[in-house]
Amino acid sequence: MDDPKLYKANYHMQRRDVANLLKKASDSSMLRHLPNQRVLDIGCGPGDTTCSLLLPFLPDDSQVVGVDISPEMIRVARETYKSNPRIEFQECNIEGCGINIGDTLGKFDQIYSFWTFHWIQNQRVAFQNVHDLLKSDGEILFLFLATSPIYNLFETISTYPRWSKYMTDVKKMLSPFHGRTDPCAEVRHLAKTLNFQDIKCTLQNSTYEFPSMAALMKSVQAIDPFINKNSERFERILFIRLQGGNSSRYGRLG
Repeated sequence: MDDPKLYKANYHMQRRDVANLLKKASDSSMLRHLPNQRVLDIGCGPGDTTCSLLLPFLPDDSQVVGVDISPEMIRVARETYKSNPRIEFQECNIEGCGINIGDTLGKFDQIYSFWTFHWIQNQRVAFQNVHDLLKSDGEILFLFLATSPIYNLFETISTYPRWSKYMTDVKKMLSPFHGRTDPCAEVRHLAKTLNFQDIKCTLQNSTYEFPSMAALMKSVQAIDPFINKNSERFERILFIRLQGGNSSRYGRLG
């Protein structure tokens, strides 16, 4: 995910889900709005969702820090939104081990993360870092994938002799909750062991219809560098596997 231009042009499904979640949070008064609150957005990418969806959701006096593991994403975010005084962007790996992340970023009233945590394999370390960054009465709102038909496709392709040597790390392309019986129970248990309070987790089945096979391919390419480099061959396999339709059904946690 180091191509901000490709990513921004093919973020439609993710953007829809983030907008729906924030509307639900607003309608239900799910989160408190505090004066001069400090907010963190984990996995901000090129900053579009942070600035166009999250900022309008927050009080006007909120200050937001967007972080991402990709230096290129942060570079583009800083350049694009440098005139906005309410937000700053920093490079950060929330899964980093042995780092006192709170000393670097400080403490936050609220922490958000959209379509990011399914990329993180060491969930315990990441959630521990989130806990360390959160003020004692702070709140978090996360949205990430539990499973997706694309994951099944990745697993299948990784067994093909032609592709297996390129996909030895296929597990890194899958959500750590993929194939689990009760991912919400796992998230709740993890959060409880790390001393989070008032834990709520829901699993929602969602469907997104891509307008064409090309649009689906672009969406996959935007998030996976391996597929991006081998797009023509992968597209043929994808077409065969999904020729019954262009819908993607997935389970997301929020």
